Amino acid sequence: MRRREFITLVGGAAVGWPLAARAAGPRPRIAVLSINSEPDERKNIAAFVDGLRALGYVTSQNVDIDYRYAEGDTTRLKPLAQELIAFKPDVAFANSPSPAVAVQSVAPRLPIVRPRSRCHAADPGSPYAR
Repeated sequence: MRRREFITLVGGAAVGWPLAARAAGPRPRIAVLSINSEPDERKNIAAFVDGLRALGYVTSQNVDIDYRYAEGDTTRLKPLAQELIAFKPDVAFANSPSPAVAVQSVAPRLPIVRPRSRCHAADPGSPYAR
């Protein structure tokens, strides 16, 4: 009798495991687009990842982050934004207005997070001007 109960329990768990995994849902995905090079952004990215960790998000455990760097070339921003959007992120992080505009041009409904910068907000041509 105990053997049957054990087999039933293990069988039920084996069947239920994929359902529980799907119920938890996919991990959130963040797209990070920078106008700078990866070495120039290393400190900022480390701070970003540390901030996420402080909130309980650990890369490759419960959040996925995809990075693209334009290496200072604004003409690369839109193609890089298209690459990132192909991963179907939940939110985008842009380090300045130019990457934010590039992401917005290819994914107008995607939320974009960007550090606040007074110098760009004061620029009358900026989409962030007040």
